[in-house]
Amino acid sequence: MGDSSFNAGPPAKVASDILQPVELNRPVNCGTMTLVKVGRHIQTIVSRRMIGKKLGFFLFWLGTVAVCADWSQAQRLDDAIQSLTRGDYAKALSLSLTALEDPTAEERWFRLAAECHLIKGEYREAFEVATQGIVVHRTSLHLRRLAATAANFSGKPNQAADFLEEIGLLYELNKWRYRRDEDQALLAEYFLQQGRDPKEVLNTFLKPLGDASYPARMATGNLALSKSDDALAADNFRVAAELNPDAPDPYYGLARSYESSDPKRAGEFLQTALQKNPHFAPALLRRAESAIDGENYTEAEEWLKRVLDINPSQVHALAFKAVIAHIKNDFKAEAEFRALAMSAWEANPEFDHLVGKKLSQKYRFEDGVRYQQRALVYDPNYQPAKIQLALDQLRLGDSDDGWRLAEEVYAADPYNILAHNLVSLRDRLTKYTTLSDDEFVVRMEAREAKLYGAQVLELLHEAKETLEAKYEVEIARPIFVEIYAAQHDFAVRTFGIPGVRGFLGVCFGKVVTMNSPSSQGNRAANWQAVLWHEFCHVITLQKTSNKMPRWLSEGISVYEERQRNPAWGQTMTPRYREMALADDVLPISRLSEAFLNPATPEHLQFAYYQSSLVVEFLLEQHGPKMLNRLLVDLGLGVNANKALEHYVGSLKKLDQEFTTYLRKRAESWGTAENFAKPELSPAISPSQILDLAKQSPDNYYLQRSLASYYLNQQDWSEAIKIATRMLENLPEMWGRETPFAILAKAHRGLGDREAELAAVREWVRRDSDAFDAALRMAELTSEMENWDEVFQAASTALAINPLNSAPHRFLAAASEKLANDTHLVAALQAQLELGPHDPAETHFRLAQALRRNGQSDRAKREVLHALEYAPRYRDAQRLLIEIVDEQKPTRSTEDPQ
Repeated sequence: MGDSSFNAGPPAKVASDILQPVELNRPVNCGTMTLVKVGRHIQTIVSRRMIGKKLGFFLFWLGTVAVCADWSQAQRLDDAIQSLTRGDYAKALSLSLTALEDPTAEERWFRLAAECHLIKGEYREAFEVATQGIVVHRTSLHLRRLAATAANFSGKPNQAADFLEEIGLLYELNKWRYRRDEDQALLAEYFLQQGRDPKEVLNTFLKPLGDASYPARMATGNLALSKSDDALAADNFRVAAELNPDAPDPYYGLARSYESSDPKRAGEFLQTALQKNPHFAPALLRRAESAIDGENYTEAEEWLKRVLDINPSQVHALAFKAVIAHIKNDFKAEAEFRALAMSAWEANPEFDHLVGKKLSQKYRFEDGVRYQQRALVYDPNYQPAKIQLALDQLRLGDSDDGWRLAEEVYAADPYNILAHNLVSLRDRLTKYTTLSDDEFVVRMEAREAKLYGAQVLELLHEAKETLEAKYEVEIARPIFVEIYAAQHDFAVRTFGIPGVRGFLGVCFGKVVTMNSPSSQGNRAANWQAVLWHEFCHVITLQKTSNKMPRWLSEGISVYEERQRNPAWGQTMTPRYREMALADDVLPISRLSEAFLNPATPEHLQFAYYQSSLVVEFLLEQHGPKMLNRLLVDLGLGVNANKALEHYVGSLKKLDQEFTTYLRKRAESWGTAENFAKPELSPAISPSQILDLAKQSPDNYYLQRSLASYYLNQQDWSEAIKIATRMLENLPEMWGRETPFAILAKAHRGLGDREAELAAVREWVRRDSDAFDAALRMAELTSEMENWDEVFQAASTALAINPLNSAPHRFLAAASEKLANDTHLVAALQAQLELGPHDPAETHFRLAQALRRNGQSDRAKREVLHALEYAPRYRDAQRLLIEIVDEQKPTRSTEDPQ
C-alpha cells in the first residue's frame, strides 16, 4: 500500500526515543488478547490429537472459553463503535472506559475513549487516555493524532508538535506496518497538513486502496472539497455512503458537495446525516450557519445550543455565537465567547479566522480583516486566514496588499484553488484599461473601455449626484468599478471560484464588480440598469456601514432602478402574480432567507421583486424621511427588526398590511380568468389548443399560444387581434412578455411602418433588454428622418449591447444631423474599434468632426488614415490641404522676408 519512495522527511528523533520498552503497572501477559491467542493454539493442538483425551477436553473447553471471550469483546467493541456513530457518546465512552480497565486492551478502545472525550470537550481526559494508549500500543499513529489534538486543547502545544512529528518518523521507519486502509488515510491527511503535493499524496496513499475502501473514499472526498472540486467530492462521498450507510460523515460530505449547485439536495443530505446521528456536530453547525446566513439568529442559537450541550467549548459553535453577538452589537458577549474558545488553546488561529470569514460574508469586511489579522498573529502561516484576508482586502479596494497575500499563499501551496484563481486573474487584469477621475476608478477590458467607458463614468456621476442627495450621505472616494469581459473572471474576482452564475453584478461597499455585455451571451442585460443598481448598493451600504439586511439592500436598489427608468428593475409578471397570491410570500423579518436558499431561480427573482415592493410600501406609508432614519439606525448597529418596529409599529401588523398590499396589486393586475393555467395533456394536438384558446379569449396563457401560432402562420391580422385583446386585459404588462412585441412583428409583416413604429416604441419603453426592438426603432425613425428618436433608440440599444456596431452607426448618423459633434466623435471612434464597413469614410467623417471641434492635429491624423485606405479620396485630399493650410504659421507684416 505505501510507496517506499515517499519520504516523510528527515527524522528529528531516533527510533529508540519512541519504541523504548515501557514498564506497566500490571503484567502484560494477563490480557484478554493473550488468553485468546493461547485458547486458539490449544484448540489447534486438541484437534490434531497431540495430547491425552481428558487433558484435551479440558484444554479444549479452556480454549473455547477464550474464543467466546474474544467474540464477546468484539461484540462490545462493535456496540461501542455503533454508539459513537449514532451519537450516543455517553454509552460509547462508558463501554470504552470499562474495556480500558484491562491495561492491555485493544488500541481501538483507547481511540474510542479519546474520540468521545474530544467530542465532549474533555480535552485533558482525552490526552490522558491517548497517552496511556501510546504506552501500550507504541506504534499507533491514530493515538498520536488524537494525543496531538488533545494536547493543543490542553495547553501543551510543544507536546502536540512532538506527537505529530512522531507520526512521520514512525512511518519512515516502518512503512510496511501501516498498510491498513485507515492508516493510509490518516497518513494522507497528515502529509497534506505538512504541505506535501496533493497529487503525490493521492497517488501514494489513497488510490492504491481501491474503489471499495471507505477510509480512502472519505479522505479523497475531503481532499476534493478542499480544492473546490465538488463533483469529484460528491462521487467519492456517494460511494462512501454505500460502503458505510450508517455513518453520518458521507452524507455530510455530500451536503457540502452540493451546496453550490443544488442547495435543496444539499439540505436533504444534511437532514440524512442528522437522522443517522442527531448529535453530529458538523451537520448541526452547518444548520446554524445556514440560519445565520438567512439572518434567522433565533434558529441559529437553537442549533448552536445542541452543539454546546455536548461540548461547551466547541470552537466552531463559539465562533458562530461570537458572530451573532457582533451583529447584535453585544461586544461584551462577543469577547466572552472568544475568551472561552481560546481558554483551552490560546494560540488557536481557527476561532478568529472563522469569525472573520463569517463577518465578511455579512459584508463586514473591515471587521473581517481585523479578525484575520489577529489569526495570523498566532500563526503567520495559517493559509485559510491569509487567503481570506487577501479576498477581504481586494473587496475593500486595497488591491496591492490583497494581490500580494494571494501571491504568498500560491507560492506556499500551488494547489490552493483560491490563490491560483486570484493570481491568474491578476495577470489578466494587467491588460485592462483604467479610467479614473477624482471620484471613480473604472477598470475594463481595453476595447470595451474605448466603446463605452466614457458612458460608464457619465452614468456613475449621475447616480452619485442623484442618490447621494436622496439618501443624505456623502460616500467615501474613490469608488472602484470593475467590468469583466469574461464571466469566469467576474466569478473569480467576486467569489474566488469560477462557475458561479446568476449574478450580473456585486457591490462590496467601495468596490463594484460587474459582468460586461460580452460575457452574457445572446440576450445581454441592460448594463446601465445593472450599474445603477450596484451603485445604489454603494450608497446604502456606506450609509449603514454595511449593517443592513439583504432584503432591504436589494429592495432599495431594485426600487431605485424603477425610479430611474420604469423599464428597469423588476415588474409584475404572470408568474409573480401567481406567487404573490400563493404561499410564496415570506414575512419581512425572514425575507433575507429567500436570497440564501431559493426553491428555484424564479423564487430568487421574486425575492428581489418582493423586497422592492416592501420598500415601495414603506415609502408610501411612512415617507422617505423614515427610510433615511431607518438606515441611520442600522448604521449605528440597531437590529433591523427592532428599528422597523420603532418606526412602523408591530412587525406582525406590518407583515399583514404588506401582504394585503401585495395581494391587491396582484389581483388588480388581471383577473383569475386571465391567469387560470389550463391543464393540458402531453398528447394534446395543436388544433385542440387552438380550440381551447378560442373558447377562452381572456386566458393569458392560451391567447399567447394562439398569438404565437398566428405569427408562425404569418396570419398577421389575427395575431394583431389577439395582442390587442391581451393589452385590453393586461395594459400594464411590462418586460419581455409585453404583447407590444407581438403587435410590432405582426404590423411589420403587414408592411404598416407607422403602426409598427408605434408598437416598437411601446415595446422599447416597457422592456429594458429589448435590443432588437431598439435597433428596429432606430432603423424606422432614420427612414423617417426623425433624428431625435434615432438618437434615443440608438442610445437605448447601446445601453444593452455597446459591442454591436449597428447602434453606433445610427448614433453617428443622428449626431451628425443634430450637429452633436461630441457624440458623433464617440460613435465614429466606436465604429472604427469594431471594424466599419467603409473605414475610409469613417475616418474622413471623424476628421471633419474633430476639425469642427478645433482638434486639427487629431483631424489631420484621421484624414491621413482615410487616405491610407483610399488614396484617391478627393474629399479627404481637400480636407487635408485645408487642415495643413490652417496649421501654417501666419506671417507678420513686419517680417523682412
